[in-house]
Amino acid sequence: MTVRGDARATRWTALRIGIIGLLFAAGFTVVAGRAVQLQVVERDRLGGMARDQYVREIELQPRRGAITDRNGTVLAADGPADSVYFDPQELGPRGETAKVTQKLARALSVDSRALTRKLAKGSRFVWVKRRISPAESDAVRALDLPGVGMVRESRRYYPRRELAGQVLGFVGDDGDGLEGMEVAFDEALKGEPATIPSLRDARGMQLFGDAPAPETVLEGARLELTLEQGLQVAAETALGRAVQESKAASGMAVVLDVKTGEILALANAPTFNPNAPRRGGEMRDRAVLDTFEPGSTMKVFSIAGALEEKVLKAQDAIFCENGTYTVGSHQIHDHHKLGWTGPARIIITSSNVGAARSSSAPCSPSGSGSGPASMSWASRAAPSRWRAPQWRWPTWPSARG
Repeated sequence: MTVRGDARATRWTALRIGIIGLLFAAGFTVVAGRAVQLQVVERDRLGGMARDQYVREIELQPRRGAITDRNGTVLAADGPADSVYFDPQELGPRGETAKVTQKLARALSVDSRALTRKLAKGSRFVWVKRRISPAESDAVRALDLPGVGMVRESRRYYPRRELAGQVLGFVGDDGDGLEGMEVAFDEALKGEPATIPSLRDARGMQLFGDAPAPETVLEGARLELTLEQGLQVAAETALGRAVQESKAASGMAVVLDVKTGEILALANAPTFNPNAPRRGGEMRDRAVLDTFEPGSTMKVFSIAGALEEKVLKAQDAIFCENGTYTVGSHQIHDHHKLGWTGPARIIITSSNVGAARSSSAPCSPSGSGSGPASMSWASRAAPSRWRAPQWRWPTWPSARG
């Protein structure tokens, strides 16, 4: 019995050792398989997840490009400015929040009730006022309020104030152009942002891995206008005086280089200051956006063309048909019934008949010219007085099928 018992115990011990060995082998196999999965199969994915916890890419927004006149005088440029934010959860009781809100609203000249409504949303980050003036920034720092912080941003400045305000337009709080040249060339002025890698420590603080991009790289395109500052000032001054004297609602003036067509001055009245934009008609660039019938302004060109072609002299007189002139089946009328009148008087009285007659003068004194129409002169004895040619419209043969 003793020998059989010992043999049975030995076999049972060997069986247990084998089972335990198999369990250990299975465990090591699972661990090895998991290690292979983590270190080989999913290496790239897990490595990326790990890097995302401490590596960040920071996008640096470029400084908006400047706008200048044709001589390089700066009309619009970016400068540093502080923006104020608020974290309501850093404060204690509601009464403390109300006191801080009132002090902050007074310092920044904002509506305290509107600010209270912002804070009631429960967010931990609330913009109070962005791109404040240096005086407001000093006032907020002097208060040293809990939960209130400031970050440095860029602000658009217009050093010439109202000068060419409607032409330049203005920029919104997010740095996007909203009116004028600022919106027309927004993409070029904003430039391309720069992306640099950075590290984040255990507290979440950003640590730059590479040096930030140079300031020259982080700047949008420089926009040079054809406007000339001196002419723009003169045009706006003269236009403002004329609008005031005539008690007009608005006015516009455009100064062009007749040789190149470049706009040297583009004035609007009333003006507005882009540094403090307001909604309304004063921001409208009427000289560009408004359409109007040229009307009598074209009469000056008709008379000037006749004088330039030497078919009309300044001392000559044109017969204005006593206020009614018939051209084909149409009649041209004047407000004033004029007879023989000189070019200057035609412009002064804005005579429709006189302008029409001067523009229908022939290209040569002999009256010869090309075209299907023939003309005849109604002559007078006085050499200094003349009639424009009387057109006889040709009779065209009718088309037959």
